Amino acid sequence: MSDPMKIDGDTMIEKLGGLHWFWVGAVILVLIFIPLLIPLNLPISTTQWTHDAVDAIQDVPSNKIVVWEDNWGMGALAEAEVGHVALMRILLKNNVKFVMVALGEDTPLLHAYISDLVAKSPEAVGKTYGKDWAQMGFLPGGEGALSLMAEDFHATFGKDFDGTSLSSLPIMNNLHDSNDIGLVITGSPSQTWVEAPVRQWYTKYNIPLVSYTLTGGTVLSGTYYPNNGILGIIEGSTGGAELEYIGKVPGNGARISDAKTLAYLATAAFIVIGNISYFGSKKNKGGTS
Repeated sequence: MSDPMKIDGDTMIEKLGGLHWFWVGAVILVLIFIPLLIPLNLPISTTQWTHDAVDAIQDVPSNKIVVWEDNWGMGALAEAEVGHVALMRILLKNNVKFVMVALGEDTPLLHAYISDLVAKSPEAVGKTYGKDWAQMGFLPGGEGALSLMAEDFHATFGKDFDGTSLSSLPIMNNLHDSNDIGLVITGSPSQTWVEAPVRQWYTKYNIPLVSYTLTGGTVLSGTYYPNNGILGIIEGSTGGAELEYIGKVPGNGARISDAKTLAYLATAAFIVIGNISYFGSKKNKGGTS
């Protein structure tokens, strides 16, 4: 086994090419771990519809509430966690009041899990449950449930996920029906679901939407974007990483993206160094490639 402390070569150019693979791997490993510990929020490629989604959230009037109706569940946590955390942090950061509604049986568990994670973030400082946001329990009925919410939110739920009467939550004093809603975020791991909220929220009440769908599930959402009800689109975990970057709320998406970027850059750098060393040593020895 070769000695990792030994660097072969007589000249500096040759020594660069003689660097032991151990040190190459060590450098790449360190560069991967740095952003995993501290997200650097390095630039990434972003889509216009994710920018538009953030703009739509930031433009919600202060006297309106955002309804986040959600079909995502714990079974899709790997795809949903980054986007859900980033979305909630952006809402809190911009002082946008919102109510989370569960349309899937295990969605309340996902919302509770995400809320616990976000509670540790800087954006949650000074924010209070019941005043700045609220979480409803599971509401069966699919598209029919959306119609009920739009007509009378209090009659539809009565209590929040924890069993607290809605009348005792300050945020709910400003949310009674569709007239109080400034934006609907509709989330689902199914790309076909988006047609239901378009019919119930936009067609009936002219309430704009942001579609939060799975990666690769933007086909139907794209048909309603940007002038037919959907103002912006969040595309799964990829869109979640974009949310972190655009909304300046770096988290796990930024960590993974930063780690990949640094690993790719380091690998490319070592390839360049290796080629410089190879051709440089050939030239110094009077050889040809």
